Amino acid sequence: MPDRAQEEYVDYNVSRVTEMRRGLDYLEMRPDLDRERIAFLGISAGGGPGVFMTALESRDRSMVFVGTGISTREQQYAQAANRTNFVSRIRGPKMTLHGRYDEDTSLKSEGSRCSSFSPSGNASMCSKVGTSRRRKWPFPLSRSGWTRRWGR
Repeated sequence: MPDRAQEEYVDYNVSRVTEMRRGLDYLEMRPDLDRERIAFLGISAGGGPGVFMTALESRDRSMVFVGTGISTREQQYAQAANRTNFVSRIRGPKMTLHGRYDEDTSLKSEGSRCSSFSPSGNASMCSKVGTSRRRKWPFPLSRSGWTRRWGR
């Protein structure tokens, strides 16, 4: 992966988003699928390029981000590949699922609190999405709720 502060990182992300958009082109061509019901699901690292894609693409009718967030480290990334500059452009209904005790992508630091969104450092990723308030659903998941239910 290229250095995230360099222009090559922008090109890398443009390539990833282009591939995702081609996937949407393919789905829309299939007669057995309803193009009005296409949704985006970004799990963990898949949520990264998903922020760009859902901000730039209007064909996804809804979005779900699972176990992903925006780190304060992204302030150092090249501006054209900094997700904090794109998240407010996401317009469709959006749900975020996040592990309350996630050791990799902390709910407090990356899923909920991102200083890159506001000077006070207390604006959530979900609150900054350009979707109306009634169409946003942030869900912090605790071990007792999600994992017990699914057998872990």
